[in-house]
Amino acid sequence: MTINQEDSLPEFLTDDEILLVTPEEEVAASLVIHCFDQAECIRCLKFGDDWQKLIKGHLYFEKVLSEILRGQLAYPEEIKLARIAFQQKLQLISAMGLLPRSYIASIRFLSGIRNKLAHDLDFEVSDEDKFNFLGLLPTALRAAIEEKSAEGKDDFGEPIYLLLSVTEAYRHHLWAKRVIGKKRVLTLQRAAANYRKIASEAAETFENTRAGRADASVGNITPTDN
Repeated sequence: MTINQEDSLPEFLTDDEILLVTPEEEVAASLVIHCFDQAECIRCLKFGDDWQKLIKGHLYFEKVLSEILRGQLAYPEEIKLARIAFQQKLQLISAMGLLPRSYIASIRFLSGIRNKLAHDLDFEVSDEDKFNFLGLLPTALRAAIEEKSAEGKDDFGEPIYLLLSVTEAYRHHLWAKRVIGKKRVLTLQRAAANYRKIASEAAETFENTRAGRADASVGNITPTDN
């Protein structure tokens, strides 16, 4: 993880030490890195036929889903994500509760349309497909699309891009939540270590003080003749 730091920070700090001294807001901001080229994505989803936008959008979604899993699995290298089918990735993300249910339903429906296209040379994205897809979108996205439709701006690539964007934003949220969670655990661990150190030093001081008093008491005893 890369976090922007002031030049005053020593170069020998470990990643965990840098994480500890970095405010949570800066940690979250440093993690907003897109896993795909936004400008290229917009271009791909703006031009071409609906079936082309569907295929390209599906590929972008697969990239985002893979990165969600990569960021949330403890040992992602143990799984070859490239060999896991789209639906299996979506099922795993759903089972882990990593995306809102409305996102899952919308992406699953879009994938279903794409599968129809893959098995039918004459397939065309129908108005019914578009209507049903819009009906599954999160409320805020659906409202934005409906507003543009009312203005005469009806583009199948638009809802695909909006859903893709919020899914990518949620990926950032998940990653930030995990890293900030680690920062808080490290903070607690350091506090516990400091407490143990202070307690140990206090106990040692107490023992030394008690031993000193005992020695002084012995030294003050005056021998008497029998």
